Amino acid sequence: MDFSNRLFSKEGAPPDLLPSRLRLPSGETRYVNEIELEEIHLCGYTGPFDVPELKACQQLKWCCETSAFKIINKTDGESNEYLEHINTLCAINIILSEEEKFLKDVSLFTEGYIRYTIKYFDLLKQLRQSSCILKYTDIETAAEQAKFVLLKTPETDRESAHPYVVYKTKTEFNEALETFKKNCYSVHKVAFESFGVIPGVDPAFYDYYKPDFSWTVGSGVYSGIMNEYTLDFRIKV
Repeated sequence: MDFSNRLFSKEGAPPDLLPSRLRLPSGETRYVNEIELEEIHLCGYTGPFDVPELKACQQLKWCCETSAFKIINKTDGESNEYLEHINTLCAINIILSEEEKFLKDVSLFTEGYIRYTIKYFDLLKQLRQSSCILKYTDIETAAEQAKFVLLKTPETDRESAHPYVVYKTKTEFNEALETFKKNCYSVHKVAFESFGVIPGVDPAFYDYYKPDFSWTVGSGVYSGIMNEYTLDFRIKV
């Protein structure tokens, strides 16, 4: 049976989601989406526990002595932190359940989207293992953090985080790349043939954006800023 989104308590602690894999007293291991309830109990857990429905004026507490949820009235400004924590963990588990399917279909996606998704999954796993009380906004924050890529600034050679556009499929990426090259053709041609650089390139295009074969690399002194969005084709001497 699948108990990956059910709550269990161990040694009287507040109920939480089970780890993805449990080791039985016999030494065998079981994934929590393919395990029997009796086996979970053998590992020292009690439950599963269902979270009771609450009114707006109520909040949830866990009583270690009775191993049961307790509903109490909350004061002004208090929130149901524990309930939000549990619901956030369940949401994270649902998202991470797509990881196996994503890895099977990985050839359909762009390198940028693959990097983004793997980083997103890693951040969610870190949240799941965290001892902090989680909020729904933590999932949104992880998604935003995954959209940043570490790039070296040529002038300092130091890495810093910069947002980049994520194109999901290879078809979507190729269309966006061709549109970008077409819209910027004239500006990039002048910059390349005058100074040997191409400014304003999205990091997602770095490994794929090449100057037109008919262009001749220039050697003029470039007065613009050489930053992480500038491709440098100048001949090194």
